[in-house]
Amino acid sequence: MDIHDEHSGHTVDGASGKKRILIVEDHNDTAELLNMILEDEGFEVKRASNATEAFDILSRDCLIPARCPHLVLLDLTMSGKDPVEMVCELDAATLPPMLVVSAKHDTLVESAARRIGAAGIIKKPFDVDDLMASIHHTLDYVAT
Repeated sequence: MDIHDEHSGHTVDGASGKKRILIVEDHNDTAELLNMILEDEGFEVKRASNATEAFDILSRDCLIPARCPHLVLLDLTMSGKDPVEMVCELDAATLPPMLVVSAKHDTLVESAARRIGAAGIIKKPFDVDDLMASIHHTLDYVAT
């Protein structure tokens, strides 16, 4: 059951009272910053430091709607498994919306974001207000 939070004006998950966000980021400093910002904003946060970890989390947690993240913040430029291929290997019907977080600002990032159906791109370095506006816009859009 979803609940409307009068303080934030957003709909939250009834089980924990918080929206869940998965951060997929290989730079620990960026992941820590995102984690701190999101927890301060009242989100429940999980982290994966590479696409393989993200695949394991999403393939396991999205089988149970109450555990599946409501949103994924995905860095596209990581070592190891290609994040785009990771997303393509998952069941699109169970995937939460994704926002790409990238330091690269080129057509390759835009093309990859479109390929995985990302709801948008957040460019690093990011402004916290812009980050939160993108997250809330995406979560509000999905909730309608």
